[in-house]
Amino acid sequence: MENHGIFPLPVSMESDRLLMMEKKNNCWLLFGNDSVLIHEKRQRFIEKYFGALCPDPVVFDGTGTYADWMEQIRGQSLFSEASAVFLNNPSFFMHGVQDEEGFADFIKTLQEAPSSVAIVISYEGIPDRRMKAAKTLFQICSSMECSFLKLGSAESYLTECFHRRRVLVTEEARLYLSDVITGWAHISIPFLETECDKIALMARGGIVSKEIMENALPSYMDKGVFRFFDHLLERNLSAVKMDIPGIFTDESASLMTLGFLSSRLRRIKIFHEMKRSGSSDAHIQKILGIRTRWSWNELLKQTKCISEEEAEFLLMALFQYQYAARLEGADSHMLTDILFRFCRRGGIS
Repeated sequence: MENHGIFPLPVSMESDRLLMMEKKNNCWLLFGNDSVLIHEKRQRFIEKYFGALCPDPVVFDGTGTYADWMEQIRGQSLFSEASAVFLNNPSFFMHGVQDEEGFADFIKTLQEAPSSVAIVISYEGIPDRRMKAAKTLFQICSSMECSFLKLGSAESYLTECFHRRRVLVTEEARLYLSDVITGWAHISIPFLETECDKIALMARGGIVSKEIMENALPSYMDKGVFRFFDHLLERNLSAVKMDIPGIFTDESASLMTLGFLSSRLRRIKIFHEMKRSGSSDAHIQKILGIRTRWSWNELLKQTKCISEEEAEFLLMALFQYQYAARLEGADSHMLTDILFRFCRRGGIS
């Protein structure tokens, strides 16, 4: 089977023993914090490797032993000449190499795997390259990091997405999108691709207006969450009570909304800190990634509503709620109590 060369070579290791290992063109290592992207890429890679004859993969999702994995890598499918094996979060990444002999046999099996077998090893995290498992696999496998985009990269990635689809975004829509992105807690490439496809289909004559952008964005990022944040800063308790049922609709929406609130509060806190230290407006805008006059004016308006101490108070309270929710399964009453207490600190009753 030909060498498909899907990945660039990773940085070589210092160990002489590892430098002697051959990089396998049918063995890939995917890692990072974007599990959706990992799952999408591993399927895409075997489809590109095998083409039209791509087999259904055998999947080990945090399961199996060295013997199980080696059996599948060495084995021949009864229904196809080709086979694919997915190892997601294998034990040697989760708990370290505890069986030295078993790991050595597994590596030998990888090195001897025929071209009719494709192996994708994935880890939902960043492996420590100093550890034996990571050091060895980075040398044998082609590798790719699958992590969430950094905030500063999301807008340019979206611009490229629209360009590939031959869609024109109006200036008003672009400014709106730029401001919305700053509130996203996580930015996943598959999510952006899906949103671009949806927006492109909604575009009239290949042009995306602000109205289309507002309607196309996920429900947790529509204008309701912006209105809710404004009501919260105004300490408008009655409005906050009315907003909550439509904002915190389920666990996923709650996580996204909390991520939005936290990012906005952190931005306000940083603004106050930098102003207190004498930083110029231009420097503050650069640090906070603010590129438009509209976004800057919105931030100035928000910082007049809430002090640095108040932003810190609410940030800490939201963090404590999220921590308690992960450990103990805190219910929604704890969250609403935090929001109501904040509103009662000198606000509208």
